[in-house]
Amino acid sequence: MSEIPCPVAVHAARDPDSVALAGPSINYSYRDLDTAVSMVAKNLRAGGIRRGDIVALHLSSCVEYPILLLGVIRLGAIAFPLNTHLPAAGIVSALESVRCSNLIAAADLLPPKTSASIRVFAPRDVLASRHTIRPRLERVTTDRPAVIVMTSGSSGQPKAAVLTYGNLHANASASNASLPLAPGNRWLLSLPLYHVSGLGVVFRCIVAGATIAIAEGHEELPESITRCAVGHISLVATQLIRLMQQQPAAEALTSLKAILLGGSALPASMLRAALERGLPIYISYGLTEMASQVATARLTELSPDQRPAARVLIPRSVRINAESEIEVQGPTLFRGYLRGDSVSRPLTADGWFRTGDLGRLDASNGLIVLGRKDNMFISGGENIQPEEIEALLSGIDGIAQTVVVPVKDPVYGHRPVAFIEPVSEQCPDSAALTEILARTLPPYKIPRVYLPWPTELRGQGIKVNRKRLAQRAEELAGQP
Repeated sequence: MSEIPCPVAVHAARDPDSVALAGPSINYSYRDLDTAVSMVAKNLRAGGIRRGDIVALHLSSCVEYPILLLGVIRLGAIAFPLNTHLPAAGIVSALESVRCSNLIAAADLLPPKTSASIRVFAPRDVLASRHTIRPRLERVTTDRPAVIVMTSGSSGQPKAAVLTYGNLHANASASNASLPLAPGNRWLLSLPLYHVSGLGVVFRCIVAGATIAIAEGHEELPESITRCAVGHISLVATQLIRLMQQQPAAEALTSLKAILLGGSALPASMLRAALERGLPIYISYGLTEMASQVATARLTELSPDQRPAARVLIPRSVRINAESEIEVQGPTLFRGYLRGDSVSRPLTADGWFRTGDLGRLDASNGLIVLGRKDNMFISGGENIQPEEIEALLSGIDGIAQTVVVPVKDPVYGHRPVAFIEPVSEQCPDSAALTEILARTLPPYKIPRVYLPWPTELRGQGIKVNRKRLAQRAEELAGQP
């Protein structure tokens, strides 16, 4: 068992007036943040929360959210950020799945008919100044659970992944060594804290002594980038595509020091456009079970096959098995999946976690991700990896994003169907797309039909829901 100094307390002692949190109407220095985090911990302890208890947080993005999250962790409890898009039944189910009986929730996000067994804490009460706080260099045990993040991989039943403080700290430290972050830099918290990518922003900033910038409630990203004077931002592909399409946003992007991209496949046409504009793109591969990033690299050019490679952040933490599956290990590997009172961590006999992602390492030991192993399907006896087709489609100018899914076929078993979201009217029509793909792919890999991207699925989280798109494709398969 090892301990490390709490980075918030370290920076509060070293550079107390440096800005830790920049909100729309209030800024917190590292001294302020350290005091507020300790106050949250004391108020929760006074409210009956003990070390090891799970405390769920159901909050919209606000400057107080990181304070509450870090306060839960400082107490020695386990923070459980909830997806704010969950219906009431989903919230109850998530709490029950990990036997959580404590909830910090704003009144407008409180589930109706909350069980009497759930203790609900109002954020303003947890944040209230009720105690005398004396500065001290807090220390944290690295192997104790700190956060629970719900994850389902590419699809399937959500699982509660338990991350230790050491996992989060080690990931932030490795990331900061690859993508420089220093005091005075500002990183916009543009991704939710119930995703590991949002948590990564918080921990990278507090480890580096940088500033976490919080956007206003319904503020658009270009406004946030400019108003918060940020230099770093985390985005998914669709966010970057839409930002590059808007003139004011495109100008705001050029002011940034780093744009960290992850969360889904990265269209080659988008990456080419970003390179042409001189944007500071960092591509990344990561997963919840590794506390966020596994590999990251500054994008300087595209390889001939349009698949960018990323540098593994921690040496000897990635390998490719005989089935071309990416396996991971190391100090950022999670504690396990929590269900009820038990934690399970499915590892190979020699201690590696199988990610379910296919990949390869290039001559420079760069990681190239090829797709999800469980996305593969068979058509007429031939294996089809959807990501191979998607990589080619996304390299075509005029396409914002694309997903290929199987639909049932009486002759072939399954046939590929592609959903296409165009950037503009420049997107080629179906005949042109087929002609382009036929130059590279065999006939059985060419989509049977190209369907428009469902408008109601836009903005539905960081990862594309392939299961939902496959169901939609089945519904539309028989229509003209």
